[in-house]
Amino acid sequence: MRIIESDIYIGGQIECADMATLARAGVCGIINNRPDGEEQGQPQSASLEEAARAAGLDYAAIPIAMGLTAEAVAASRKALAQRAGPLLLFCKSGMRSAALWASVRAGEGHDVDELIAAARDAGVELGGFRGMLLGSARLASADQRGKPAS
Repeated sequence: MRIIESDIYIGGQIECADMATLARAGVCGIINNRPDGEEQGQPQSASLEEAARAAGLDYAAIPIAMGLTAEAVAASRKALAQRAGPLLLFCKSGMRSAALWASVRAGEGHDVDELIAAARDAGVELGGFRGMLLGSARLASADQRGKPAS
C-alpha cells in the first residue's frame, strides 16, 4: 500500500484476510480495479466485498481489463467524492489504479505533470499515460465551458 494522495492509497492484489488489517490501519474503503478471472488463484470480487464489509469497509468493484473507459473514470470519480475516509485502490500491481486515479484528478483540473510526479513518488510510472491524462483534462475543461473538446 503506497500513498498517492492524502488519504488515498494504491496497491497490488489484496486478499480477504487483509481486510481487518486494513481497517485497523485506518482504511475506510476499497476500490477493486481487477476483473474477476484475470489470474488463476486471484480472489473473486464477491469474496473480497464480503470480507471488506465484515471488516466495516466500504467496497466498490470498478474493473479495468483493456484500458480505461469513461464509465470506469465516472464510477471512480463518484467513489472518490463519496469516500468517508482513507481509500485503497488496487489492481494486480497498482498501475491501473494509479492511472485511473490520475485520470479522475486530471478531469477535475489537476496539473497532469504533478499527477505523474505523485504517481512516481508512489512507485508507479505514468509518463506513458501523459497524452491520455491531458485528454481527460481537455474533456473536463470543454464540459465546464459547454463546448466540444478539440
